[in-house]
Amino acid sequence: MADPAWERRQGELPELWGLDFWAEDGSLGGFVALAFHPTTAWYWAALVGDGRPYLLVRELDVRPPRSSASPEIRAEALWADMNCETPFDHWSYGLEAFGVAMDDPAEALRGERGDRVGLGLDIEWEASGPVDGGDGSYAQRGTVHGEILVGRETIAFDGVGWRRHEWGGLADGSWWVGTDRRAGIERDEVEMLFEAPVAVPGGYLDRRLGRLKGEVGWGQWFAPTSMST
Repeated sequence: MADPAWERRQGELPELWGLDFWAEDGSLGGFVALAFHPTTAWYWAALVGDGRPYLLVRELDVRPPRSSASPEIRAEALWADMNCETPFDHWSYGLEAFGVAMDDPAEALRGERGDRVGLGLDIEWEASGPVDGGDGSYAQRGTVHGEILVGRETIAFDGVGWRRHEWGGLADGSWWVGTDRRAGIERDEVEMLFEAPVAVPGGYLDRRLGRLKGEVGWGQWFAPTSMST
């Protein structure tokens, strides 16, 4: 049985919190991730969509929060927070940051050359399915609604979202979240709508919003490469 205590920071490092969200028709999507390591924290957030460049916020050298119970982080041109309002039922996410808008997503692995654009999130996640997983690694499907700010543009968002939490060791395997969560999905099984790679030490996360057997969702594969920055 899912333990509400899992919804708090566990202190077993590394520890990862993530949210993947998308419009049901696949026209817009994004994600947020916060990973705690012994001396630093990693954070990234992104937005993709029809007629939009890939907008990425990535900071891999964030000072951890002073309180071991807090997920709030601050860095130059970055503030982010996520709060459990009700365990396994309701979370809120906030972001104020500047990211890089790239017409070619591959630029995310070549120095992130692009235009500096503000990205803000004021969104809520509410459960629409049971907890999938157990102690040390679980995820949960829900609905996501709120506002996304891109520069001076405000987008009212209403869609789907999967939230995940892992601690004591992060999975490098491939996975997919749509109507359900699946492991071991191959890239060529997914009809890609948008690419959203994220460079991390030792490689990069090959992230894609796409369709699997007609179902919209996010997939992730870890790729070791010397191209990471």
